Formats: sequence, C-alpha cells, structure tokens
Amino acid sequence: MKKAVLVGMILLVLLCSCKKQVDFEVKKSGFSCDAEVVYNETELKAKLFVGENGYFCAEVTEPEALNGMKCEWSGDKVTVSYLGIKQDIDPENIPYFNYAKLIRDILGDLSSNLITTATNDYFTYNGTGIYGDYRIEFRADGFPIKLHLPSASLTVTFTNFQYVS
Repeated sequence: MKKAVLVGMILLVLLCSCKKQVDFEVKKSGFSCDAEVVYNETELKAKLFVGENGYFCAEVTEPEALNGMKCEWSGDKVTVSYLGIKQDIDPENIPYFNYAKLIRDILGDLSSNLITTATNDYFTYNGTGIYGDYRIEFRADGFPIKLHLPSASLTVTFTNFQYVS
C-alpha cells in the first residue's frame, strides 16, 4: 500500500510540474512600461510607450548622462531627440542593433496569439526573426516581462505596466 501511495505521489508531482504548450494571447500595444536593458554589457533604464498603429517610443531614464535621449516611431517617421535637439531620420539609417529598434521590431512582429510553454509563473515563447533566435517571457495577462536576444547580447526586463489609449 505504501508503495502505491508513493508511486501515485511521484506521478502527481511529475504531472503538475510538467510544462505544457498553450495558445496564448499577447498584449502588443496600448501600454507603457519601464525597461531595464542590458545591451552589449551596457546597462540602462528606459520608459517605453507601445501605442496603436505602430507608434513606439523609448526614452532613456538612466544613466544620468543619457537621461532624456529618445527614439520615437510614428508611422514611417522616426525622430531621435536629446538635450533639446530633434532630428527626423530615415528608419533604414537606424543602426541595425539599436536597443529600441530591436525591442520594437521583435514585439511588433509577434502575432496576437502564440503557442507558448506554460510554467507556474509565466509563459515562454521561443521565436526566430531577422535578428536571430529570441525568447520572450510573458505574464498571464499577456504583457512581456523578459526578452532575451543572444545574437545582440540583449536582455530586457519589463516592469510597471500601465494601459494607455
């Protein structure tokens, strides 16, 4: 009897801890959040605004020397600003591995529904895009919480989400 109970408990633990594939709805726009970015061994913090119709804005908040540096996409227009200087630039002239461009492109290219791996605390999606393989972890409500892009040495942790209209 004890062996049967032990075997049953082991099976229960194994089944409960297994990861499963689930269809998952991603929050792709209509929010702002904070981002802690580690990019090619450089650390910075930024405020992200992910609006509707492709609007995206990333503004550095730390380190202090870069505070206020902003990269903003609105339709086909990209504006970079810093210390009161604004410059519209051709989207094709943004460096290939600009941290804000990477975040924007990866989040923007996600479909609304993904097949993810569910764990107790989050959902994981492994994808491949023009920048290589990446992994994104999501909260249960669809907000991204972590992005890993090894080819660019980029890791982004997203926090403090707010809905915006």
